[in-house]
Amino acid sequence: MKDVDPDEARRLLLDELSEGQYAHRQNILERLWGMLRDLLDALLQGDGGSPAAGTVVAVVVVLLALALAVVLLRRRGMLRRRAALREEIELTADAAVPAEELRRRAGAAVLAGRHDDAVVLAMRALVRDLSERTLLEVTDGMTAHEAAADAGRAFPELRGRLARTADDFDTAAYSRRTASARQAEAAVRLAEYLAQTTPEASVLEAL
Repeated sequence: MKDVDPDEARRLLLDELSEGQYAHRQNILERLWGMLRDLLDALLQGDGGSPAAGTVVAVVVVLLALALAVVLLRRRGMLRRRAALREEIELTADAAVPAEELRRRAGAAVLAGRHDDAVVLAMRALVRDLSERTLLEVTDGMTAHEAAADAGRAFPELRGRLARTADDFDTAAYSRRTASARQAEAAVRLAEYLAQTTPEASVLEAL
């Protein structure tokens, strides 16, 4: 493998972070990158002082680089909690599949006892439904909490349930814990309810 010098590594990482899918939510990535850049500059310029200090800086740089890699992998949907989760966790996955089919799959997953898959499918279903009705603009890499916050503007009375479903999605997709039957059923019910609900005219005018 070709060696990459520090300046080239920083350029490649900045190019990755500049992609459109990160443009509207770079806060955490920018903070991590800023810390990594400052520590790397200090190490390269010898600002660490003693060799021991330089070693500490190097270790911190490695840890920050690993944290940044995890964030990037999760944004791309490449980092799953475990292989047992069958469904894609990216909210834009299977773009040709309509919301109605995703809701059907979510209900079937509940009946089969696949609660994590049910939660993931239900979240994708409600996002797809709102997107089909032009009530939600979905972008690549959008997180469940970002989608829930945007959906909450169209359905302010459901903000609490949307936020809880986003929490349950993160549990199903990333946590060591598993979603419960109650959480899966609640997520499916929310997706079904939203499919049958239209925002009030006053809310639509405000959007």
